[in-house]
Amino acid sequence: MKKFVIPITAALAFSSIAGAQRYLGSPAQDLFDQATFYLDTQYYGFSTVKLPELFNKSQLALDSACETEKDKCAYKTAYPVIGNMVKEIGDKHTNFLPPEDAAEFSQVFTPPAGPQAAPGPRIGVSSIRIPNSNDRRIVDVVAEGAAEEAGLLTGDRITALNGQELPTGKEENDAAILKVVETAQPFKLTIKRSKDGKADAETFEITLQGKTLSTTSGPLLRKTRTKDIALLRIPLEWRSQIGPQIHALIKRIQNANVAQSLIVDLRFNGGGVATECLSAAAAFVGNLARIRESRYQGRVKDGVEGNLVYRENTQGQRLQYYKIPDVAQWTGKTVVLVNRGSASCSEYFASDLQLTKKATIMGEQTVGVGNTGTVVFPLADKSGLQVSIVRSLRLDGSPYPESVKPDIATEDTKKDDKFYNFGSNVVSEQFINDGVDATLDKAIDFLQGKTTATLFSSFQAREKLVSNNGFEWLFPLKRQLQTQVNTWQKY
Repeated sequence: MKKFVIPITAALAFSSIAGAQRYLGSPAQDLFDQATFYLDTQYYGFSTVKLPELFNKSQLALDSACETEKDKCAYKTAYPVIGNMVKEIGDKHTNFLPPEDAAEFSQVFTPPAGPQAAPGPRIGVSSIRIPNSNDRRIVDVVAEGAAEEAGLLTGDRITALNGQELPTGKEENDAAILKVVETAQPFKLTIKRSKDGKADAETFEITLQGKTLSTTSGPLLRKTRTKDIALLRIPLEWRSQIGPQIHALIKRIQNANVAQSLIVDLRFNGGGVATECLSAAAAFVGNLARIRESRYQGRVKDGVEGNLVYRENTQGQRLQYYKIPDVAQWTGKTVVLVNRGSASCSEYFASDLQLTKKATIMGEQTVGVGNTGTVVFPLADKSGLQVSIVRSLRLDGSPYPESVKPDIATEDTKKDDKFYNFGSNVVSEQFINDGVDATLDKAIDFLQGKTTATLFSSFQAREKLVSNNGFEWLFPLKRQLQTQVNTWQKY
């Protein structure tokens, strides 16, 4: 069995414990030694916990857990010990990941493959069958598709096709609309739409005809129920080149003069590439920069100036990440939606806009990993250790906010609700049933000056309303993001 060298500080600490019995060579001890090594040599978050003392305490706990198995103590025996040790550090960006979670980590917020739209006529709609009904709920409407051009919106309820109720059988229900779309002939859908917060309050009929449609996996521009307010939905993770894509979409809005206000939806966006949320924020803030401080590299500066996205090293030399092809500067009103699933890069973006007063933040308090950067180190049994290795600071040297506290607090997620990942959108079971997105509706009302919501100026008031988030970070949330591939259809 391969042995892993433990850190010197930990080794010295262990040797000083009277009566300590380390079961050298056991799988559990190997795993524990790896974890303490990475924490000791790599951790650079904001926790003030004294790691050698924590290692001592945790070693005694492992000794006790391995008393029966001794040198054959299994990897799994170390899991709760390492988990508790990491939890005591008190850093949400530093976590022990059992093998199942470690395998998922790189794909936690990656959209599922789902059903793929085959070549041919399409109207640009994703829908799911409503529980205990033959009707279907629209969960996304693609930009520039026939459905958007005809005025369909996310949340609309499809109740009939060419005047007939949708089929009862599962396969027939899933396929009915697609078959008609693929004929490229005109057809009619009967639609129910929520109004003023009332589910499916109005009914109307709409005529559609399929056409060739291109799709994208980047940031998504969507219409809302109000013509002069557009919705910009960022995918579930900030991938490479999303920043320039956002600049391009904003330019498109401005050139076509299709919206005066913008809602940026970051709900359930779990983070991603830090340069992308930085370059995207520049489309609202203008030139900006943040300090990235690490244990071995010291302080470097990541920034955007004009079309240049750069890193400035400790010698003051600028290294180019890339250039934004078409720089935009949004000057209209902006609301950013966040919830308890918004994390990391999304928190940076929201903080940049909130601190510069370029947007009103609405929703729930975010996860709380908005001032560190992290890496996952693989461990011996395919488990992993996520470790904060970077601190993010403002130019004055003060830390970025750990979490984003909204200016207007709303209850966007209920603890017992289920959430479904449709790749381009995440919706709740409640939304599938009634089609009402209360937070989005409140954002629209706010931008129209209709809201009676209070902007909270005191930390105490905000904290009282938004601090009870209910989710443990990351994987319990991932497991709530279920995927209804079998009943989700694109056409």
